[in-house]
Amino acid sequence: MNNIELECAGKNRISRLTARESNVLLALASGFGNREIGVRLGISVNTAKAHIRAIYLKLDVSNRVEAINVLYGRNWDRSGEDLNLVSLSKPRSFS
Repeated sequence: MNNIELECAGKNRISRLTARESNVLLALASGFGNREIGVRLGISVNTAKAHIRAIYLKLDVSNRVEAINVLYGRNWDRSGEDLNLVSLSKPRSFS
């Protein structure tokens, strides 16, 4: 997949979220914990956790950092390298 395809794939995954899940994801991106998310959105901590699990499933991620990266269009491979910046961050040797 090229970078454009990866970016479109991320946007398609974000569009799968409900309005409430989108709000929870934005709260995650703002650095709020589960309890804070619950208070700010008027939901219980367990409901916040349920929304976070649903977000992970829909975005095909396993943690908050990966979910936030999808939100902001960052495409990280499993080694932790940003696929959008690999060519900028790692000079290639032509020998």
